[in-house]
Amino acid sequence: MSAKRRLSDEEVAQAVKLYREGRSQDEIAKIFGMSQQGIGKVLGREGVVVKSKSERNGIRTDFFQEIDTEEKVYWIGFLAADGWISENKVIGLSLQERDVEHVRVWAETIGALARKHGERKEWDVQFKSTKMYDDLVRWGFTVNKSKEFDPGKILKKIEQGLVRHFWRGMVDGDGTIPVMIRYGNRRDSLELCGTEAVCRGFKDFCVKNGENANMRLVGNIWNATVNGKSARKMLGVLYDDCNIYLKRKKMIAEGRIEKQEDGIRTIDRETAKEFLWEFHYLKSLPIGVVCYGWWKEKVLKGVAVIGTPANPGVDVTVFGKEGKGKVKELRRFALSSNEKNDASKFLGAVLREIKKEYDWWAMISFADAIAGHYGAIYQACGARYVGRSAKEVFVKIGEEIFFGRGMANALKGKELRKAEVMVSDGKFKYVFFLKEGVEKRCILPARPYPKSLDLK
Repeated sequence: MSAKRRLSDEEVAQAVKLYREGRSQDEIAKIFGMSQQGIGKVLGREGVVVKSKSERNGIRTDFFQEIDTEEKVYWIGFLAADGWISENKVIGLSLQERDVEHVRVWAETIGALARKHGERKEWDVQFKSTKMYDDLVRWGFTVNKSKEFDPGKILKKIEQGLVRHFWRGMVDGDGTIPVMIRYGNRRDSLELCGTEAVCRGFKDFCVKNGENANMRLVGNIWNATVNGKSARKMLGVLYDDCNIYLKRKKMIAEGRIEKQEDGIRTIDRETAKEFLWEFHYLKSLPIGVVCYGWWKEKVLKGVAVIGTPANPGVDVTVFGKEGKGKVKELRRFALSSNEKNDASKFLGAVLREIKKEYDWWAMISFADAIAGHYGAIYQACGARYVGRSAKEVFVKIGEEIFFGRGMANALKGKELRKAEVMVSDGKFKYVFFLKEGVEKRCILPARPYPKSLDLK
């Protein structure tokens, strides 16, 4: 091909006609033996408005020409945190696979295509657009955005009622909602990292809402943090009554927002995991579970996790074949403190809730003798004691106890010469009946409640 080839008037007219019929510059260039750049110049001289490939594919490249709606303000905030632009005018957004739904929402919003990277567990949206690139630059974006971005131009332009949507986009992208637990007391936090200008802008936003944010430089990244009641209030400002959000972050925020009465409600996995890591001896959260939190005096005091039994076939051992799939297990149960009757009150509330919400026949639970439990709270809530599980081998090194399927990995790096191999007589097994009449169908006979441990 030769970029210097001159087209006749007839060929120029034909090239214009082909372009207006929807043929791309690349296709037309091949027809006439020219470069794409050469055809672009020909079309330009004829007064043809040349669209980018993104525009021809229906992408809303003028999306950020004005930022005057919740949708536009949120997404420019999210792109400011997690998106990027390049010198060749490509706009991109990449997120982990767990947030694929959010990538798809962005793609549908602007009419683009979301795709998954080959072996990387990421999804992205990428397209080239001079128009959107120029608009984003006009709003303060740069190729080196992570070190240079200043939200000042955006904040001066958007209406005050829309400002919170911008900061929610920023928090969804570059923020965290951690929880600190000190001396048994929980302290919620809201953090945003970025440039100094970003953190100062967020601090000003918090001050306008009656709260303060602390700023500090960690390495070469600035961090703005709001703690305690102030964090819970700001989460309400950001996430209450909104239409666009990263679901994972909103679920965490809803578990922290100080607007609900004391009692129990479902909570997200992240909140449950953080709590269990601090207050449950297994320090883990199984998959495929329903998580409940218990609030007392507006503080999260307990977490209960219910799901499919860890051992397949347990449901059949309770009711026979007719009980298959109708039995769940209390997989985790933890409290931050053991005040009188708190455990039985919390468990009782959970039982009442799942009776209303689910069609399960029963819930089983195991009191672990190795951890010092024999099921006193299960007895207080009226569960049927049906005996003990199979004997279990465990290893004791000093005051630490290791057992279960993860024992081999947990023992790596330990002083095994000091280890004692021991055997327990198994966990204490209980059954809670959740539907009227199913107790008679249980094929496991009731046994006298144990009143102490029998750990060998």
